[in-house]
Amino acid sequence: MLVKILAFLVLIVSSVWLYVEPGYEPGLAVLTSLSALIGIWISKRNSANKPSQSQSVGAGGVAVQAGGDIKVGDITTGACKDA
Repeated sequence: MLVKILAFLVLIVSSVWLYVEPGYEPGLAVLTSLSALIGIWISKRNSANKPSQSQSVGAGGVAVQAGGDIKVGDITTGACKDA
């Protein structure tokens, strides 16, 4: 939240600077702060859409939940196979 506020304040200050003294540097400052503000909003939106994991297991079942590939072994033989 603090980064959004700072980026917005920099956008306002650089916009006033561009209005008072038109030129290359204030214009570049406006573009930079505007792109930072847009980037913050896009990254927030993408991080809110992260997938979640859920599972349901029957009575007496054993569940394994992982974020990637796992090996599942046979309890009686100890052999592994790709899940």
